[in-house]
Amino acid sequence: MNKEILVFNNNSDIFEKLILILTVFLPISLCLSIFIAELFASIIGLITLVLILYKKKLTECLSVVRNPMKIILFFYFIVLVSLIFSSNFKLSFLPSFFYFRYILFSLGIFYLFYKYEISIKIISISLLSTLGLIFIDSIYDLLKINQIFGLGVEENRIGKPTANIVTSFFGEEKKLGSFIVRLLPFITSIVIISNIKILENNFFKKLSIELILLIVAGIIIFLTSERTAMFLFIFFFITSLRVLPKRLLIISSLSFMMIILSLTQKDTTKKFINATLFQFQIIETYSTEITNFDNLSFSNIKYISDVHEKLLKAGIEIFKESPFTGSGVKTFEIKCNDLKKRNPVFICSTHPHNTYIQIFSDVGFFGGIIILFIFLYIFYLNIKIFFRKNLSNLLKSFYLLNLGIIINLMPFIPSGSFFNNWMNLMIYLPVGYWLYLYSKIKKSEINL
Repeated sequence: MNKEILVFNNNSDIFEKLILILTVFLPISLCLSIFIAELFASIIGLITLVLILYKKKLTECLSVVRNPMKIILFFYFIVLVSLIFSSNFKLSFLPSFFYFRYILFSLGIFYLFYKYEISIKIISISLLSTLGLIFIDSIYDLLKINQIFGLGVEENRIGKPTANIVTSFFGEEKKLGSFIVRLLPFITSIVIISNIKILENNFFKKLSIELILLIVAGIIIFLTSERTAMFLFIFFFITSLRVLPKRLLIISSLSFMMIILSLTQKDTTKKFINATLFQFQIIETYSTEITNFDNLSFSNIKYISDVHEKLLKAGIEIFKESPFTGSGVKTFEIKCNDLKKRNPVFICSTHPHNTYIQIFSDVGFFGGIIILFIFLYIFYLNIKIFFRKNLSNLLKSFYLLNLGIIINLMPFIPSGSFFNNWMNLMIYLPVGYWLYLYSKIKKSEINL
């Protein structure tokens, strides 16, 4: 690896070195400061633009991925069309017009991986280090919540929804679980393709890194009490078993871990069960006590919750008003409040908490169809890989990364705002790596 780093140092220019440095620090910056993360991504995007227009360095690699790039660029075109017809041009302008920066950001990462494969190993170490730091900080957070060793949560969190849950570097924001579950497929995929064996000479060398990743991620996500993140983790765990080694050990270890967590963290366990049943209106009242399963009622089940259902209905009504162009990015709350004045039954928020309803209502029918097509296409690719025999590390890595895209675009579950800058960075960070794996598969002439 030292020789590869030396080759990179001698052959790369200042722009390529800067892309690598910024990408290395991007995962941890996503935890600490969205401003810094956005700044890093924007600089990577600007450098990529220089490499494309001035240095003409991306010509070869772009020719390999022109088909997926056409789809991504067409989505950007749809976003620009929605901006022209936006109900609030001023509000939509910045997130719509400058949406291209995320595409350039992904292309920068793709170019780096395509030209210097050593950068993949370097980024994998960055990702593993970030996860390790979060795990250590989460355990410290748990000690503070339980007031062990005289520790206690910060005063600014007392009385807040995050007072009794692990949030690590995110502080008062409840998105640690979302961060981990969206990053987990990327980390697992890049570890497999890098063939890292950091425990090779250790007493625990029989354990796979993939198992350790799943255990650490599972513990953190459970402690956050984020139910959507836990559902997505379970989905990833089950579907990833097809390509992971030592499946029996992974299943038994994770099952044992979940049992221990359920028994030792009873308040979190009750929240997972009771809050879910209450939001679906399977039980009438939320209680901190263990639910009596004799009192369950399935006669009035809601989609996630009554609030989510009303948000979705508002999004559908907004879509009906501008089905082809949408109301414009970031205009949901304004349009929803207009609807609420006419019909108080609607509940409003900054976004409808569902990826597809938001895209259909914000940018219209064609934008929604593109994202749905991407989701179905990735799902289709994974089905084909699932039934193949003798999978290479390349296909295993591609399969796992595809699971990450499926998680990000999963329908029928609550989601963050699709056009939020933090969410876009979480989506487009692995896209650059996906383009790299796609190019490798194309060059290997593997039929998918």
